[in-house]
This record gives sequence, C-alpha cells and structure tokens, in this order.
Amino acid sequence: MTAAIDCCAIGLDTWYNGFSGSNYARTSDEYTGNNGQVGPTTIYQGHLIDSSVSAGGKSTSAILGEVCRMVPNPDPSGNGYYAVYTDQPRGHADYCAWHSAGSCGGKPVQFAFFWKLDGDAGCDPQDTSGLHSQGLWLWRT
Repeated sequence: MTAAIDCCAIGLDTWYNGFSGSNYARTSDEYTGNNGQVGPTTIYQGHLIDSSVSAGGKSTSAILGEVCRMVPNPDPSGNGYYAVYTDQPRGHADYCAWHSAGSCGGKPVQFAFFWKLDGDAGCDPQDTSGLHSQGLWLWRT
C-alpha cells in the first residue's frame, strides 16, 4: 500500500507544484467569491497522508470532518483548498469527484473529494500514454 500512496503522492505533488500560473489555473479567474477575485496564483504546501479507514465519500460532513482533523489550523482567509484522495473505488456513486465548502474551528475551508478511479470505465480519461495510472491522469484533468 505504501508504494501506491508514494507513487500517487509524487504524481500529485508534481501536478500541484506546476499548477500556479498555468493555463489551467487561469481558467478559474472568472470567479469572484466573498473574499475577492479568484486568481491563477497558488502556493502548494505539500501533502498529508491519513492512514485511517477512509470516510465515506458520499458524505460531505464526513470528509469535512477528516479535513478538520488533518488540518486543525486552516488558512484563516478562507483561501485554502484541501483535496482528499481516497483508496476506495467509486462503486455505484454516479460521480467521479466532488467539491464543497465548510468551516473548521470557525475558519472557512474549501475541499474536494476524489475516489480511486483506476479501472473505473465510467470515469476513464482515455489516456493511452501508459506513463501513469488511470486515476492519476484523471485527477490532473
């Protein structure tokens, strides 16, 4: 299990490190929130690995609880984004991932949840390069 986690963590670290200022990041600057205009500049501060049993991805409150447990002092501005990737397959859920918002200790947080999508035909990104797992390629799109 550790090798799979390390593999995906490295791939996701690479993706998030290259996200700031990218053309993909610039697609979000059309949005404005109560904390101002969304921009393409981000600061990636690394990842955390939670080895506990995965919370159900069908419950935003369960995932928010995990975010608050793992990140007890989130960005107080509300600009923090916390992505939760699980080793649980999608099963019969009719979505590949989702995003939501809430608060941890009175501080607003934005978070997203991503199922393990390797071998999941319903969420297949149709990548034929063979350079990475199906799930990792889909997460980056």
